[in-house]
Amino acid sequence: MVLCNKEKLEPYLFDIFKIITNVFNKYTGTSLLTLYDIISLLSDNFEEHFKNIELIGDVMNCVVKRWYDMLKSEDLKNICPIFEILCAIVKAAGELISEYFNHFYAGSIWIIESNYKTYTDNNSDINFLDKDLISKSLDMISILCMRWPTKVRQHQNKNKILEYIIKLNDTNEYFLKHYLIALIGDLGKADNAILKNQFQLIMNMVIGSMEFPENTKLENIELEKISVCNNACWTIGILALCYPNQIVIYVMDIMKKILKILSLPKVLYIIKQIIVK
Repeated sequence: MVLCNKEKLEPYLFDIFKIITNVFNKYTGTSLLTLYDIISLLSDNFEEHFKNIELIGDVMNCVVKRWYDMLKSEDLKNICPIFEILCAIVKAAGELISEYFNHFYAGSIWIIESNYKTYTDNNSDINFLDKDLISKSLDMISILCMRWPTKVRQHQNKNKILEYIIKLNDTNEYFLKHYLIALIGDLGKADNAILKNQFQLIMNMVIGSMEFPENTKLENIELEKISVCNNACWTIGILALCYPNQIVIYVMDIMKKILKILSLPKVLYIIKQIIVK
């Protein structure tokens, strides 16, 4: 979301952050969620100011403390909004807060592990997967890969996320696949070695995600499935750049999937409209 009159608000940023810091631990319920939205909105619109530790330091400490407290107490029901703030701040602040990388990475992995264990302990009942929480964790790891690829490459537990990408993909939950497939591309960009040992399995997973159900009109396909297919096409492009030698043997299979997508009546109509223009 873009703020109107950013220039008018800019001189008051220091005071705004001071107020946020003062009320952060006092607000509850809807008021707290509104405060979260304000922080995210500010990070989206004043990214350059989020590189000033004097300005955001106190707010960052409040957010990270809340994150730690929720993880320690296993109060995970209300942690999703904190994830959104952290993701927004990481995007904006970058290297300024790189000291938190290990905490964010380990915390995200722990949440995924804990949730997956609950799922398997309950006979792989899909209702025991907290899709929102897992998706926020996957999104955080994607952002960490984009912001700090060197730290991802150096992380001693970096292969753990690949293990859970494979496990979560087997649940056939389209909402999660949207994030899983995108994360594969981000991992490939961040660390050229991380996917190599499981490359065949990963490629089969991504190529399989480019498939639509047979004899189904495009308008009748679930939006989440279209989103998965869209991310799969993007990830294939990234993997082609990162692993040119390994991907060669999959080119024909990929082209078959792409041609099938392009031959859908609605897609053909859109292509014709673009050509005419």
